[in-house]
Amino acid sequence: VYLNNEEDVLAVIEFAFDFRDCALSFGEPQTLSDEACEQLKEQERWFDVTEKGLMEKGATKYAFVGPAEGLGNLNAGAFGGFCYLFEDKEKSRYFAITAA
Repeated sequence: VYLNNEEDVLAVIEFAFDFRDCALSFGEPQTLSDEACEQLKEQERWFDVTEKGLMEKGATKYAFVGPAEGLGNLNAGAFGGFCYLFEDKEKSRYFAITAA
């Protein structure tokens, strides 16, 4: 970093960060119950999956579950998380955010 006499930044030659300080961390996947899936459907909270890698694995929909929200068999925890609905309903999962 280059500064002038007033210590204003004039140029930055390299910038790096530790991804752990700005990324989301997820816990182990939890099985998503039919009850939770139905609640999300009734509340119109499912969105189409558009990420190619997830689609290739059979994911069709996703939804965000808010912090401390109870949903079917889930307790979303302090940070909430993401539900994924798959073509094969047995594969549908919830991923809790463990750090943000």
